[in-house]
Amino acid sequence: MFGERIQQLRLMHEETQKDLANFLGVSRQTVANYETGKHEPDFETLKKIADHYKVSIDYLLGRTNNKLHIINMNNCKDYPEPILNLIDALHSLYLEKSNANKIEIIKFCFQEISKLL
Repeated sequence: MFGERIQQLRLMHEETQKDLANFLGVSRQTVANYETGKHEPDFETLKKIADHYKVSIDYLLGRTNNKLHIINMNNCKDYPEPILNLIDALHSLYLEKSNANKIEIIKFCFQEISKLL
């Protein structure tokens, strides 16, 4: 699960294995091994990956399908599932490389959703 998630996030951000390796201070082969499940990162590297992609460690480890780390999801148990799914979808769009107009639209949506919460 971890390998699939890290590869998916890397590709979504239009990064190569070498790009991520440089950021983490490891070899490209190490990133390839993470993606294939041959190796697992240490805790510090796991935190760096989560911070780099702005996702939760639980998401990286497959404990949740919700990428959000901007909200502690344990505090959101009473929120309707559709709102959580919408927030997660907007968060994913926000993380993608995009033009300024798209980013402004997504920021506006986040503001509106936060009013509902």
